[in-house]
Amino acid sequence: MATFITALGAILTIFAATIKGFKDTGSLQKDHQSILKKQEEHAQSIIGHLSEGFTYLKDAMPTFTVKLTELFHSVEQISSELKEQRQQKDRQLGSLNFRQETIQESLENLNRLNDEMQRVHLENEELRAQNYDLIQKKRNLEQKIVELKEENRQLNYQLRRGKNRSRDLGNELEL
Repeated sequence: MATFITALGAILTIFAATIKGFKDTGSLQKDHQSILKKQEEHAQSIIGHLSEGFTYLKDAMPTFTVKLTELFHSVEQISSELKEQRQQKDRQLGSLNFRQETIQESLENLNRLNDEMQRVHLENEELRAQNYDLIQKKRNLEQKIVELKEENRQLNYQLRRGKNRSRDLGNELEL
């Protein structure tokens, strides 16, 4: 019996759900009809706006065509100006490249000149050292000359004294 009651309860539940489903389906059909009506009204509104837009475009087309022609003309003019500017920039760049090459050559020449000046500077340093040695030798020779002159003067003095003595002795010997 409990099974029968359970089965009867299940059947009643299914029956109640089916009735509720029919009611919900009716409500959904009404909602669906309302949505379809609103979509149709919205579509009519869009068609109206599009019609107005097309009419506006049809009226504006000659002006648009003129403006478009002016725009194309402006684009061609700007393109021509840009092309001229690019050519001018290319010429300037070529001139700058030439100047850069000239500067590079000048720098290379300066580097060679600098190397030569350093070589000459080193040679001058060597010559200064040699000149210093020669000056020292000259001073030593001058000192030697002074010493030899002094020695010569003393020898001459002794020689004269010797002659004078010899004369004096010769005179004494004669006496």
